[in-house]
Amino acid sequence: MWEEQLRGRRLRFHLCGINNQNFVMCDEETGSWWQQATGEAFAGPLRGSRLRLVRADEVAFGIWRREHPGGRVLRPGATTAWRTWSADWEAKTGRLPVVAGVPGADGRGPLPPRTVVLGDSMIEGLGLADQDRLTNILEKDTGREYLNFGTSGDFGPLQYALLYKTLAAKFDHDTVVVGVLPDNDFHDMSLEWGKVHHADRYRPYYADDFSIVYTNHVQPRAGEGFWDRVESVLRAYLASYHVGQFLYSSMYWRMAPPYSGYNDFNDVDIARLRKALDDIHATADAHHARMAVILIPTSNDFLRLKQSGANRLGPAVLSWGQEKGLPVKDLLPDMDARSCRLSLLACIESFQRRR
Repeated sequence: MWEEQLRGRRLRFHLCGINNQNFVMCDEETGSWWQQATGEAFAGPLRGSRLRLVRADEVAFGIWRREHPGGRVLRPGATTAWRTWSADWEAKTGRLPVVAGVPGADGRGPLPPRTVVLGDSMIEGLGLADQDRLTNILEKDTGREYLNFGTSGDFGPLQYALLYKTLAAKFDHDTVVVGVLPDNDFHDMSLEWGKVHHADRYRPYYADDFSIVYTNHVQPRAGEGFWDRVESVLRAYLASYHVGQFLYSSMYWRMAPPYSGYNDFNDVDIARLRKALDDIHATADAHHARMAVILIPTSNDFLRLKQSGANRLGPAVLSWGQEKGLPVKDLLPDMDARSCRLSLLACIESFQRRR
């Protein structure tokens, strides 16, 4: 058995497959796949992570009763499904129809169209209830299934491309939408930035020739050290910890220069972004899927636009989209801070209807 907590975060698991006669678990929070026998995630955002083992014995009932005379056993009621099926479950299972193919709109055939969505914490919906996440709202509004592969933790376009190629593209889909957040996506691809801000992390970057290089090394038990556990306890039980984190973050951003991802990038930054989007486009083509890109502004981008009318990034990415024949939506000109959620929903829904 395994603990459901990982680095202070509670995961909810359900059965999603069988591998070598051992069941595969999928967590609802990240969509990562876990091998039950080892407790290790072998696919998804948490790949390489391990759950903590809970020691347990499997013994005959008589031995357990002898060792724990005061123990209690859960007993199902006489009308429960468990009791109803237990007596002759093999015969009943044998009479069930065997359905070949994947259920679709007519009960057989291909799945209905689905959309893969790539991005960082903005797409993932970090800190939001499930029903408030962008993809959940879109599913409710359109009736179309959205596969959310947004990942927080300094995830950038290079990682979107790798995640799409190695995992997300394996799921049936006919559309991929990439949410680009210029506020941090340029930094997340910069090796120079990474050496300063993520020196201890194993993560990919583009080299000068646009080959992919990795810093540091794989740490399968990252986040499970003594101080990681102390931090998890503080985060779980002390409101003052969160207040301190908020104050620190507020002071940091007030002292930091007013960066605008829409304007404060250089030629290398935009070349890296184009390379990542090109790679996603190539994977989409290989899977006969359409692609769309959305540029998502933040407060400094609105401020810069209001002060000087500056928007360098929008035209550059729109030009890339025209060159590739792909739709690109720059949200900056069409919305202000109060209407950003509405505009983001509207542009994705509009794209799906046009196609």
